[in-house]
Amino acid sequence: MRQILFFATLISIIVPTSIGWTQTSPAAFEVASVKSDPGCTARPRTGQTVSPGRLNLECITLQDLVEYAYGVWANATNPNPKRSYVRDGPGWVNSDRYAINAIATGNPSRGQLNGPMLRTLLEERFNLNVHRESEVVPVYALTFANGRVRPKPAQDGRCVRSDPTQMPPAPAPGERPPTVCGRPIPSPKGRNIAFDVFGVSIGDFADAVLSRLLNRVVIDKTGGAGLFDFHFEFTPNDVTPLGGVPLPVSPAGEDDISIFTALEQQLGLKLESSMGPVDVLVIDRAERPSEN
Repeated sequence: MRQILFFATLISIIVPTSIGWTQTSPAAFEVASVKSDPGCTARPRTGQTVSPGRLNLECITLQDLVEYAYGVWANATNPNPKRSYVRDGPGWVNSDRYAINAIATGNPSRGQLNGPMLRTLLEERFNLNVHRESEVVPVYALTFANGRVRPKPAQDGRCVRSDPTQMPPAPAPGERPPTVCGRPIPSPKGRNIAFDVFGVSIGDFADAVLSRLLNRVVIDKTGGAGLFDFHFEFTPNDVTPLGGVPLPVSPAGEDDISIFTALEQQLGLKLESSMGPVDVLVIDRAERPSEN
């Protein structure tokens, strides 16, 4: 269950669009608090909430913050669904966890809060310096499997498009939040986890969903065009940490379904190990922040 909550939170910040690094003139938060969050060391990062002019991050490592601010929100206009690897830096960048609460003046967009403004905060408080490289590393190639099963074309009305840089309006009292196109909906099924993703291309499904489920970049080589609705169910294991550090899992059961089997049998998609260039964010310098 912890993995499901973590993955749902992580994915809620990403809606696939385009890629890029916009050299926006950095703006600073009016007030910002960065505090050690040691009480959460035994669980994954709990969440990211944004309200107008406010940014709140809990139980998050500096490594995750770098991937988030310099990777996902490198372009404050369009979040990047592709996974960015983060390497180097002191050993604590992937173990120390922090809570960040920041308030901005005016009404900056979600992209500005999470991109240039958060980068400025990290550079000031952590004395952070990061550069970008491209490296050839192990990846998965996504192809169509030989068989009659294929992803189902998207049905009209099953989801709504949203501007990822803006906070969606709150639902009316008694109403459920709308289903956003491209945002995975996880649900537990015994030892398994089921995922529904509506109105998304295969390429974006590979980038924003599979790459984060597997903690390895997945490259779409299907050539499939159009939008699709995806439903698949599998048994999490140490290969599928759901976007986070592998957590203890129960011993394998005879009815377990690996994600590789699930994709092939349920969606007609096949994952094959390969090598390919990926975006790498290199931490050149980082220091623990002083409490404030």
